[in-house]
Amino acid sequence: MKKLLSLLLLVSFTLFAANYDKQLERKFKLPENFKENLSAEMFDLQSKMNQVLEGISRGKWQMLQSVADEMSQNYILKQKMSYQDKKYLKRYLPKGFIALDRYFHELAGEMAQAAKKKDAKVVLEKYQGMIKSCMECHAQYADYRFTEFKGFEIKNTIPKKFYKLPDEWR
Repeated sequence: MKKLLSLLLLVSFTLFAANYDKQLERKFKLPENFKENLSAEMFDLQSKMNQVLEGISRGKWQMLQSVADEMSQNYILKQKMSYQDKKYLKRYLPKGFIALDRYFHELAGEMAQAAKKKDAKVVLEKYQGMIKSCMECHAQYADYRFTEFKGFEIKNTIPKKFYKLPDEWR
């Protein structure tokens, strides 16, 4: 019985993983190295968002400023990529995804500045905006992974300027 149960779990997990890969392929037609970079960035951001929450709740302004500044500077669209890589991403990543990514990281930079001034109100506003952009991105582009977001819609509040690609992307 235990062997049968183990076998069923293994088959279920394998089917789930295969389905996950197919879903990811449908959303983004990215080479494996880009998928790995994107996944690594998401896990890093999750860790940093937890650090930000700790910084906010404990009034650790210097830590909060440092973590928020890291978040604003280090992200996949700013990593060392060749012109060809950027051209490829521009072609295959949805404009909305790129806009959400750029907006999130700009909010992080604004949060770092607010933390430097110990402006709790602005820090909280920026944190809320960052969480909202995470939710919007997950609902639009990763509902296969975050199944609770299936059918969930968040009103798009991203300023239009984030939909225009920076000069280095042209």
